[in-house]
Amino acid sequence: MNYTKKIFGTLNNGTEVYLHTMSNPNICISISEYGACITHLVYNEVDVVSGFDTAKAYEGKVGSMGFTIGRYANRIANGTFELNGKAYTLAKNNGANHLHGGPDNNLSKKIYNVVKKGNTLIFSTTSPDGEEGYPGNLRFEVHFTLEEPSTLSIEYFATSDQDTILNVTNHSYFNLNGHNDGSIKNHTLWLHANHTTEAGEGLIPTGKIVSVANTPFDFTKSKKIGDALQYTSSNAQLALAGGLDHNFVLDAKEGCALIATLIGDKTKICMNTYTTEPGVQVYTACTTNIPNGKENTHYTNYSLVCLETQHFPDSIHHKEFPSVVLKANDTFYSQTKFEFKKAEF
Repeated sequence: MNYTKKIFGTLNNGTEVYLHTMSNPNICISISEYGACITHLVYNEVDVVSGFDTAKAYEGKVGSMGFTIGRYANRIANGTFELNGKAYTLAKNNGANHLHGGPDNNLSKKIYNVVKKGNTLIFSTTSPDGEEGYPGNLRFEVHFTLEEPSTLSIEYFATSDQDTILNVTNHSYFNLNGHNDGSIKNHTLWLHANHTTEAGEGLIPTGKIVSVANTPFDFTKSKKIGDALQYTSSNAQLALAGGLDHNFVLDAKEGCALIATLIGDKTKICMNTYTTEPGVQVYTACTTNIPNGKENTHYTNYSLVCLETQHFPDSIHHKEFPSVVLKANDTFYSQTKFEFKKAEF
């Protein structure tokens, strides 16, 4: 494995940010110290993730592109929750709700310490008690590992000195035809998911877990993403988001299991996704309009797709959902893998 470290630029406050790059003959990945953010992921000379050319560009309204997200990925209703009989108030940065850990001091805004061990880059940081309203001093690590021949493994570790809640993910936006290709509607997608969590106003779950059968959400057999998006105006769930921005309940229950296969129609690049998580948020960049991406790319709606492996949105308000409570001094662990290869037809 080859490894390089270089300056990626400076933030508005003058902080220098380094970019760490690992590669083998098949795959190359670059990760910024700012936000433990995947900026480039090149497979067979095709860069399949969106991003920006400088560290400073990531400080704008960039849709969380490539960032490590937390303390709570996705939404918490009304920016409040109760834990052990105590109420906590979080920022409301998504209408009436809290999104992706808050607007200012979440895990995607940290400058991470980085240590290289073999074919793994270990990014670490801390989040103090009360940051963005969350309880507990949190120690957090995310490990990026290149596995032969062409797999990226992402492992998350965390501990807290108080009971808290935690839900983390990577928020890379993919286009397997190349990050600047312009559309993912002809990508094919398979999901190991027979159910979704029904969304209500603000994309907050109603608490119902509903079957995907006979709906646009049925990806249990591979189909084009556009085959679902064509129902955006006529399907009430799709209309809420202007496309796909929904949590799928994964059927795989043990280990780091295969849960999704995404294939680019032009390159025939296949990305298999494996995870230990119970859900995946599929997001088709429904409201994206970012004109200043890397290589002067204008990222628009439906030009990219996210597969955000995580626990369910707003789980703290739904006892029937898998728990997101991290008990004091326990160790949180989660793993997701992205395996790249040529599709076999």
